[in-house]
Amino acid sequence: MSNRFEGFAVDDMIKSGALGDLEIPAWIEQDITICTVRAICQGGCASGAYMPAVNYFDAKHTMAEHGEDIFDFIIDRCGESALDNDCTSFGMKCCEWVCEAVQLWAAEALSLIEEFEVDQDEWEAGWDQEEGAA
Repeated sequence: MSNRFEGFAVDDMIKSGALGDLEIPAWIEQDITICTVRAICQGGCASGAYMPAVNYFDAKHTMAEHGEDIFDFIIDRCGESALDNDCTSFGMKCCEWVCEAVQLWAAEALSLIEEFEVDQDEWEAGWDQEEGAA
């Protein structure tokens, strides 16, 4: 599988129709790149891959603005028990919830991105074989 799409914005791939009905939720930066999605999936938000989820101020602001959508997103995928955490401060809880939602979305997005890349590689391999036969 190639990495030729790494610098692409996920939104550009969505607009092209390459990722089906995937949408970038309002609580994720709209200019997120494929490279960032891969980094989130590899190390989680707390690795530094997605700082808006681990910065207390940003996470609290995100929860204030989009908390209901974030909770719905997590519950739809993992159930209500996924909202429980042992964090002692509200800021830490916000970081946990935003991180969880972003990481869940990134996993879904990466699955579609990789499926698209495989399709592209297979198409190009078939194209190269046809050219070689001509």
